[in-house]
Amino acid sequence: MAPQCLTGSLTGLVPHLHKANWQTLRMDLYGHGRSARLERGYTISLFTEQIWEVLSYLRTKTGISVLGHSLGAVIAGNLVQQHPKLF
Repeated sequence: MAPQCLTGSLTGLVPHLHKANWQTLRMDLYGHGRSARLERGYTISLFTEQIWEVLSYLRTKTGISVLGHSLGAVIAGNLVQQHPKLF
């Protein structure tokens, strides 16, 4: 059971992941959905750090899988590259 970060276009996968006993976590990036708007600019690094803060807080013994589409895939790649031990 590894948590997943899912938003937007991957929402339809959530019921299937839950059926397979996966836990899921969905979150809005800064400036998206219902999240806070920031005065500073948005960057891939900022979004990567935002997700890292949440995942490092949630630390799990089973490892974490991150799934992203489009911008989310770029962020997921950065996250794995910058913090490989979490995965």
